[in-house]
Amino acid sequence: MLKNFITPLVFICTAVLPAGLPAYSHEIQKFPCKLPGGLINITNECGPRTSYWNDFAQPDYLIVYFHGLNSHEFEAYSVPDFNNCFAVALRRSGVKAALLSINLSPQQSFVTGEVSTLIDEPVKSALKISGASKIIIYGGSMGAFKALSYLSEGADEILQKISAVAAIEPPDDLDLLAKESSLEAVRNAVTKVLIDAKPSKTTIEQILQEAKYKPNILVVSATNDTVVPPAMQTRIVKFLQENGFATKFMEIPGNHGILNLEHAQEALDNVTSGQ
Repeated sequence: MLKNFITPLVFICTAVLPAGLPAYSHEIQKFPCKLPGGLINITNECGPRTSYWNDFAQPDYLIVYFHGLNSHEFEAYSVPDFNNCFAVALRRSGVKAALLSINLSPQQSFVTGEVSTLIDEPVKSALKISGASKIIIYGGSMGAFKALSYLSEGADEILQKISAVAAIEPPDDLDLLAKESSLEAVRNAVTKVLIDAKPSKTTIEQILQEAKYKPNILVVSATNDTVVPPAMQTRIVKFLQENGFATKFMEIPGNHGILNLEHAQEALDNVTSGQ
């Protein structure tokens, strides 16, 4: 059993940039994170509404980060705060990785479809800039749904480089999520997507049924999650294991939220060990 609780902050974080966060621009941004090595410097050189960070001359991995509902491409660097965000966990983990975060709307995250401009092109750009040879897809909540579904819609040249996916508290069924989530903002957002987009595939099982590439997958579940019930992660793991995906399951105490530093580092260890 893991001892530390996840940070009690749901992925439905404010769409307004946190206090102290620089205004979005094409200039290099500097975040005042207290990290070994100094400030985090990011750019949007990989495309509009993307953020890219790399401290290494030759990283082993490119981590593609998908944010939660109503969040933004700066989530990985600033949520829940500058000193406890995913970027801090990444630097502390010692994993040699560049980080690309892409802003997506709920419809772009929950509905499979054209991703070449929104995701494929920024990823190709980040691979070229970084020189990384392997990709890890990392997403939480809404972002975890996209992290998994991307395996059925990304470009082959990208998919074949994905070594692992970390899906943090993912939903498995949009229709059920619209009914079962304890958070009204989630129910409303998902219902709007279902009405407006009328997606033909609304479950991870439907979306991944014909996935050609099957990287290692880590599914993280919070035992007391009322926003995305744990039964959803259990069903995802069962489907993945029955369909040839090498799958790890990481269970943590607490409710739906951003992983704390210890758990984020554990997730990174899980998806990089043996790679």
